[in-house]
Amino acid sequence: MNPTAHDTAPAHSRLSPSHAYQWTACTASIPFRAANQHRLPKDTSSKASIEGTKAHTVCECIILGQPIPDYATKEMILLGQAYADYVLGQRGDAPSEWGVEHRATLFYLPSERGTVDFFAWSGGKVYVTDYKYGYGVVDSENNKQMASYARSIIEEQDLMWDIRDDTEIVMTIFQPRITLSPSPWTITWRELKAFTDAEVLPKAQIILAEKPWPRGYDEATPPPGSPLVFAPGDKVCKFCPAYGICQARQNDMMQEFPELEALLQGEALPDWQKLTLERQVAIVNGRKSIDGWLDSMTNHLDTMVKEGAKIPGRKIVRSKGGHRRWTDPITAAEKMLGMGLTDDDIYDKKLVTPAAAEKLLPDRKSDGAKALFTLVEKPAGAPIVVPEDDDRPAISDEVGAALDELCIEGGDEL
Repeated sequence: MNPTAHDTAPAHSRLSPSHAYQWTACTASIPFRAANQHRLPKDTSSKASIEGTKAHTVCECIILGQPIPDYATKEMILLGQAYADYVLGQRGDAPSEWGVEHRATLFYLPSERGTVDFFAWSGGKVYVTDYKYGYGVVDSENNKQMASYARSIIEEQDLMWDIRDDTEIVMTIFQPRITLSPSPWTITWRELKAFTDAEVLPKAQIILAEKPWPRGYDEATPPPGSPLVFAPGDKVCKFCPAYGICQARQNDMMQEFPELEALLQGEALPDWQKLTLERQVAIVNGRKSIDGWLDSMTNHLDTMVKEGAKIPGRKIVRSKGGHRRWTDPITAAEKMLGMGLTDDDIYDKKLVTPAAAEKLLPDRKSDGAKALFTLVEKPAGAPIVVPEDDDRPAISDEVGAALDELCIEGGDEL
């Protein structure tokens, strides 16, 4: 197989594997977005997605031994090399079928394709690895994107590989900014088919069988007779382009936080001291959801304004600008030195942090690196109050000391 092969299929599928977590839960989101495409802002890439695309290209170049682009940062190269070492280790030294940035035919939508960052058929196992350059933690286990890629790759090969029911499928999310020791999800081919048959294929089939919805459809429920469902939620809605206009999401927020009704009506929000303790806790614990919902509306409206739409109540102005800076730092330094100032006066020098040092070292497992990091300490975390469903265990020992520490930091007395 030629690992450098490319094709002209659309870059993004209607039912993208990378968004399978979203459309398999909220099946109505696909026809809803199609019906309201004219109301949605243009699809613009964020700084994070642009950075991720560049990082993927750097990885591909390292794996294939091609020149690294000039825009590559030291971090992109170091982390890209770590990824390359990992996947080439999966490929092994023996001849095997493998590919990088491979456009695979989707098993649930053969007319379209998805980009598999790396795959290999080696040592009687199938390896599928996805490179994620961001900071949001993504688990490999039960990951619908990885499962979809793996099944698509295997079915694309048809009889070329000796795949049996007990053949192991090793799927990995490689997130170097989180950890360089990822935890793969390993299941058999039989288990992979059962998982995708239950979690991915039926959802794709009912979405693809749905007739187009009327243009501008904006109800909180699908049209009568439709088997699709809206399933609003923080994770499901986070990256949905229709988040800002979805009535189902608004109704869900209103049901969960009825106090927001005053905000939408331009009225004063209720006095929080008059709310019950339970409502206060619910609102404080739900702040992330509320902020995300308000941010989605803000982004939607502001993007439309930037594209030229006239939105009453919103306008474009020039910001206050950034911090002052030298137009010619070298000449500025020469003038300050000529005025009697010293290097110590005009230059700030400080040692890089342990995190920055890790990114600079080519081999973090060398004896020198190990000796260096014996000089690193991490202060203990301070006691903080969080929602009860937070994954971290509650402080049960020395509760009195913890409360005293909170009082000292907050400057209040209990």
